[in-house]
Amino acid sequence: MTPKAPIPPLDPACWLAAIVASSQDAIVSKTVDGIITSWNASAERLYGYTADEAIGRSILLIIPEHLREEEQEILRRIAAGRRVEHFETERRAKDGRLVPVSLTVSPVFDADNRIVGASKIARDISERRATEERLRTADRRKDEFLAMLGHELRNPLAPVLSAVEILRRKTAAQADLQELCAVLGRQVGQMARLLDDLLDVSRISSGKVVLRLEPLDLRDAIARAVEALQPAMDQRGHRLSIVLPPAALPVRGDPTRLVQLLSNLLNNAAKYTPDGGRITVTAECAGEEIRVQVADTGLGMSAQLLEGIFDLFVQGESTMDRAEGGLGLGLTLARGIVERHGGRITACSDGVGLGSRFVVTLPRFHEPEPASTAADIAGSPEPAVRRVLIVDDNADSARLMAELIRTLGHEVEALTEPEDAVATILQQQPDVVFLDIGLPGVSGYDIAAAVRERGFRRQLVAVTGYGQPADRARSREAGFDLHWVKPVEPRRLEALLAARG
Repeated sequence: MTPKAPIPPLDPACWLAAIVASSQDAIVSKTVDGIITSWNASAERLYGYTADEAIGRSILLIIPEHLREEEQEILRRIAAGRRVEHFETERRAKDGRLVPVSLTVSPVFDADNRIVGASKIARDISERRATEERLRTADRRKDEFLAMLGHELRNPLAPVLSAVEILRRKTAAQADLQELCAVLGRQVGQMARLLDDLLDVSRISSGKVVLRLEPLDLRDAIARAVEALQPAMDQRGHRLSIVLPPAALPVRGDPTRLVQLLSNLLNNAAKYTPDGGRITVTAECAGEEIRVQVADTGLGMSAQLLEGIFDLFVQGESTMDRAEGGLGLGLTLARGIVERHGGRITACSDGVGLGSRFVVTLPRFHEPEPASTAADIAGSPEPAVRRVLIVDDNADSARLMAELIRTLGHEVEALTEPEDAVATILQQQPDVVFLDIGLPGVSGYDIAAAVRERGFRRQLVAVTGYGQPADRARSREAGFDLHWVKPVEPRRLEALLAARG
């Protein structure tokens, strides 16, 4: 065996000097008083000063005036023997540019363990900062686009919902038409709420979705989910079985969210079940829990897929899956909805080709007995007739909302020319003004601010396709009492107009 050649001894200081000289980061040393004692080649490139120009001068040479106190704090930490790591700040180059840097500063000790200076490593983060700014700009533009998209998509829903409610009231004696109106109303409402989720970017990215909780029978949510998915399952010849108990399944939840949850599970089952397969929905009350199971005879799942089935963007790899498409969001959303309701969701499968089962467990709700009041016994007074003005450049939306308000027994006028809005409001002094925001020539914010400045103190309600938090805040600043996002629920409209005041 050939012996290894001996490695000649090298002074550690030589190794260190070579590392400092070749480093891609700026490495600078200074005394405890801040006098520069070394300055490597990368420091020359980053700051523009040569070593001869920098060594012997104060480190304040590269500290911007407004950050001098920051440097004094760094020196105080070093004097106390403390290290500063990955501190992001700015330094001024010779040509006057502010250079964003990430600093790591360490105290330097002598042979007697006394602090005699500091070693500073500075990494140029200009490119990262520029990338972050580009991403922020792109994200801001995306939000602006989605807000505008939401406005354009919500606007057509408003007259549709108004028309459905008008038809419902005019055909009260016709059961078949009442059922059609109910289906249309539910589906428009579902579209509106799902559109809210799609467009409220900050809420989705942070996982924050506000629930509108109320006591309900989970059997109703199951029926609505089945109603939404039935056509798709019929088209593929799926055999759907629903097994529900005769007694109510009481939970406290958000009706639309629970329908969304169950729809996602049914859609998932239909998506991965071949034509002619079976899908079974069962529900039961088990002690203090309400349990719903969605089972199918579809493609099933491997143990590996089951581990992350509720994670974002997780999908199977089958040919059917790719043909069906989708982003892999449905089960993630389902888990989020269940957990927000204080429940849990589990998935199981006996293996690939053996079907899947999803089980949702929610807390059972016990509704307290309502207390009778004197007002209940005496009955409620007849609601007063309100004088209402609608300002909306969308003629269909304005006309149908006005007709709906008339069917509720109130006086109403619709105005589609926003330039006359201020004068009309001040002259007529209506009890309630429903005012669109995105008007041509003048915004609803401007109209609201103008009439408030001129002493109008009655109710102003923004009715708009813009629903971002910034839009709501701007409404409050302009003087609106309420900010409603289109389409407006008829029951909400009726409740507002029936309220006394």
